[in-house]
Amino acid sequence: MKVIYIYDTLCGWCNMARPKIIALRDKINAHNDSRSDKISFEAIHYNMFEKSDVSMLNGEFLDMVKRVAFEVAPKMHGGKFSQEYIDLLSSGKFIHNSDRSSLACTVMREKLNFDDYFGFSMELQAMLFEQGVQIDDMKILQDLAEKYGLEADVFTEALSSEEIMKIKNYNKSVAQVFMNQLGLNGVPSLIMEDDKGELTALNPHNLEKTLENLNIS
Repeated sequence: MKVIYIYDTLCGWCNMARPKIIALRDKINAHNDSRSDKISFEAIHYNMFEKSDVSMLNGEFLDMVKRVAFEVAPKMHGGKFSQEYIDLLSSGKFIHNSDRSSLACTVMREKLNFDDYFGFSMELQAMLFEQGVQIDDMKILQDLAEKYGLEADVFTEALSSEEIMKIKNYNKSVAQVFMNQLGLNGVPSLIMEDDKGELTALNPHNLEKTLENLNIS
């Protein structure tokens, strides 16, 4: 059995799901340590925000983000939205484009083991939403890559390579196929693939129900 998590680092709903996805990953690891019926876990960066649109960060969109951040998110007990994040959106300096962060996550996925890639991706998202950090800043990405074991020069060279661009685009196409089969319209998407290849959509915001569906105690 396989669990596939599809996300974007800039996605607010993915941020809300983040603590539960991390907990799910930990639960799957614990399950695999003690059971013969192993469950694999995969995470694919979807690169949902491919075009910069500063105008969407004003007016109604910004009001919606504030409602989600301060009214919806606390009730869902998920990832937090800081005032620093809201200030970044309001500053006019925020680049609403996940191309570089998607490439960065792809580099980490290709160069390191899954745990380090997953840790890098989740921490990068937390830096944006919990600290208001502009996460497409090259120095921020280099420092985080080094924290997880990839030298800055190796990371930077890979980030601009045609190979990584092709892999990023391929990963998105694979994720899109999964989502299309289940009628899923966006991220976060959480999918279970059984041993026969049949797909089932899971709720990324409901850890208890997801564990029940996976038969994990």
